[in-house]
Formats: sequence, C-alpha cells, structure tokens
Amino acid sequence: MRIYSLSPECPAKYFPLFWIILLFGFGLHFIEISFFILKIYWRAYQLRRTIMNMNQFAESGDYQRFNQTILELGEIYNDNTGLLPADIERLEKRYYQPNLQENGESCVICLVEFNAEDKVITLPKCEHTFHSECVGVWLQKKPLCPMCRGNIRNSMLDLESQAGQASENYYRPPPGV
Repeated sequence: MRIYSLSPECPAKYFPLFWIILLFGFGLHFIEISFFILKIYWRAYQLRRTIMNMNQFAESGDYQRFNQTILELGEIYNDNTGLLPADIERLEKRYYQPNLQENGESCVICLVEFNAEDKVITLPKCEHTFHSECVGVWLQKKPLCPMCRGNIRNSMLDLESQAGQASENYYRPPPGV
C-alpha cells in the first residue's frame, strides 16, 4: 500500500491556477465595490447640485424652474410612487385667507410667504397648507405631507370611505314617492 504524499513538484503545478482564480475574484469584488462607491458619490453630487439650484430658483422667484428641479430630484432617486395628477386635482384649492388659522405664513416647500391672491391647498387630515403649484409637484413624487410626513393617499382613501358610509346611511325615499 502506497501512501501518496505531496511532492515538491505538485504544488508548483497548481500554484499559478489557484492564484489566478483568487486574484480574479478579488479583482471582481474590487470593481463591484468601486462602482457602488462611485454611485453613492454621484448621487450625493447630484443632490448637492439640485439643492443649490433650488435655492437659487427660490431666491430669484423662478418657481417654474424650482418645480422642475423638484421633479428632477425625484428622478434622481427613481421615486415614482407619488399621487396621480387626477388625485391631486381632487384636492380642494382655494385662495389664501390670512385671517384663518393656517399652519404658518409661508409655504414650507418654496419658503415664500402666502399672499391673498395665492391659490393654496390644505391637505386632508393634517390640514397643512401649501401653494397649490408647490404641493402639486411634491405630491406627484411623494404621497406624503412635506411637513409631518402623513400619507396623503391614505388620508384621501379614509375620507372617501367615510363619505361613502355617510351617503349609505343617508335616507333615500323609495322610487316613485
């Protein structure tokens, strides 16, 4: 019975293949981690640039470009979970009334003070008030209140279900009466 032992030549035959496979694996992981880090830095750069643009547009009063920048910000993060435009249109729009107790004297999205001629939307449930243009763009990207992060989609569904129950409980006379 012969017991095989490793001869000095045996490791030499397989040594280069082992190191090639090992280095190839480390190289792939290095490339993967490098791309992940570059992606994080690229998103941070885009976010900083977008915030700087938003500040410039808000200071100059260019709200169309400000709203477009908010849309671009949503595209950076591939966030397509906002409300549909039809749902946003169902929210009640009105002119700002300074004598009412509002949540503040300025829109927290664009940081501009409300005027009597501004159209505003007061969100359901939380009753926070914003310029209709600002909150419309915001809600297309995120269905959350910009102030309290309350879910507007759920609030609208709750109000609709309550309205449905109220209409079911409402007395309707029988047909022909």
